[in-house]
Amino acid sequence: MEPVPLQDFVRALDPASLPRVLRVCSGVYFEGYFTPLNTPQSYETLEELVSATTQSSKQLPTCFMSTHRIVTEGRVVTEDQLLMLEAVVMHLGIRSARCVLGMEGQQVILHLPLSQKGPFWTWEPSAPRTLLQ
Repeated sequence: MEPVPLQDFVRALDPASLPRVLRVCSGVYFEGYFTPLNTPQSYETLEELVSATTQSSKQLPTCFMSTHRIVTEGRVVTEDQLLMLEAVVMHLGIRSARCVLGMEGQQVILHLPLSQKGPFWTWEPSAPRTLLQ
């Protein structure tokens, strides 16, 4: 495949596949080196999610979920169960996210280490969600 100018690449995009985010850095690009990012953004660790939240205009608390189950503090957070991130705190000497988990009419406080692996997705109550989310 021959290199193409960015404007030609953008014109060749299928509008049905949008919205997409394209991060361009200097260098030479080859087919297969582009990875379009779908919105909403996923985060590999809680630290990435916290960093993105604090750098954006959003403020804590914020809601998020994972597509994988999380086992912590003797509890299991099932996939797609909503958590509310309230603050970043030191818990047992580890930087952790203090989260609220709503279970059976009760609210449970969990301390998840910022190194906790995801993927994690932010969630806003008014935002529509697709079946795949």
